Amino acid sequence: MAKYRNRFFKHVQRQCKKYKIKFILLDKHGFDGTEGDTSCGGYFIDNPLEIGIATETHYKDVLATLVHEFSHFEQFQDKSPFYTKKYRGLDPGTLFCNWLDGREYKKATINSCIDIIRDCELDCDRRALVNIRKFKIPIGIKDYCRKSSAYLHFHNFVKLSRKWEYKKYPGTFPPIVNKMPTNLDGDYSKTPKEIIKLYRKYLSS
Repeated sequence: MAKYRNRFFKHVQRQCKKYKIKFILLDKHGFDGTEGDTSCGGYFIDNPLEIGIATETHYKDVLATLVHEFSHFEQFQDKSPFYTKKYRGLDPGTLFCNWLDGREYKKATINSCIDIIRDCELDCDRRALVNIRKFKIPIGIKDYCRKSSAYLHFHNFVKLSRKWEYKKYPGTFPPIVNKMPTNLDGDYSKTPKEIIKLYRKYLSS
């Protein structure tokens, strides 16, 4: 694990100790059973406070996952409105997962929940960019933004497909990633038709 003990890694360790966050480094490719995902590279939960990172992947992917999940912690710590926002008093993530599992809701309800989730992820990755620059994490900014954008637009595709293909992460398909912007300054509320077509081609079963 010596290669992970860079400046940012040590910062995360200190913050976890300070705020009593359980920090799990799993010597596997992914976590089993995390929100129904059998290939999850990392997560952050706030009750109880916990960050989990799978380390048996490419070094830069581990760092990218770590900075993303730690940035979720920063959202929680700062009580970011993107992180705390509810849908009519209900957790949008729970409603979204219920919908994926077959429970029926009004289209407007699901669209609103997915918008809340997507905007939370956008705020998280904008924070991640700040951390990448601040701690000089060896991750390419443009590459991170492209993969983040692919993930953000994927939320809009799920509105149409009603499927979350855990083993088909959009950031791993070059034809999708190469169409994405190299910054996170844009509007992700709508996804261009050409991008939707790429998702249908590469992500649909």
